[in-house]
Amino acid sequence: MASDELFVALERVLELDPSDGATRIRLAEMLLQAEEFEQAQKHAQVLLAQAPDHRAALRIASEAAEALGHVGQAAAY
Repeated sequence: MASDELFVALERVLELDPSDGATRIRLAEMLLQAEEFEQAQKHAQVLLAQAPDHRAALRIASEAAEALGHVGQAAAY
């Protein structure tokens, strides 16, 4: 499955079940790697609202914030 198709499939899963943390973190990781930092951070923040100590979501949110030039925000994660 091509990357674009995988993005669409993961987004579709989240439309059907927004609480699917495993899918959300996978999508956030892929968005981070694709340099879609705002979207990666958004998905990480949604997961952090559900699980504030989620290590992968904290890392993704921090890396995305740093890449966006929000150094203070990155350090807060």
